[in-house]
Amino acid sequence: EKLSKNIEKELAELNIAHATFAVSVDWLYTKNGWISIDGQSVECTDFGCDDIRLFISTNKGEEPKPLAKIASGGEISRVMLALKSILAKEQSLPVMIFDEIDTGISGEVSEKVGRAMRKLSDHCQIIAITHQPQIASQAHHHYKVEKRETEERTITRIVSLDKEAHIREVAGLMSGSEISESTLNSARELIQKSVSNN
Repeated sequence: EKLSKNIEKELAELNIAHATFAVSVDWLYTKNGWISIDGQSVECTDFGCDDIRLFISTNKGEEPKPLAKIASGGEISRVMLALKSILAKEQSLPVMIFDEIDTGISGEVSEKVGRAMRKLSDHCQIIAITHQPQIASQAHHHYKVEKRETEERTITRIVSLDKEAHIREVAGLMSGSEISESTLNSARELIQKSVSNN
């Protein structure tokens, strides 16, 4: 119940204002189980002795339904961020990696997700792979991952970006390969806004 309430609070900050979250924990009862609980046999598998299911409602007035069946990609991304944020604070995780947590989101939601990740970086090291300028603009340090093909293989490089290169990369995420002066100014403004909000 405590976890569910904390997830609802985090989801409200990630633009799912009326989320209801619930966790169902049921014993795996069986006729041939190893453990007796409340007079019934419980089966213990390689994955434990219980069946845990997550339920969510993202719209006001709707009953929570299985997360796996009803949540969109963007909602699942935000539930994962909320869950990881709570666990990082409670378990003192040293590093968290988010590989394209921006799936299915954009605009204002991306900005809120980026802000939540920057806030989470107060508790642990965050490594995020993103294609969203609103998230990339929140970074304390920005690296570009480059893949180059030679005749025999593909080589991946990670390049540390200075302040100006960071601005160009954010501008590139905003406009594609052709970067105008107005796009660079927009990128500077977005980065400055990210820094001043945190």
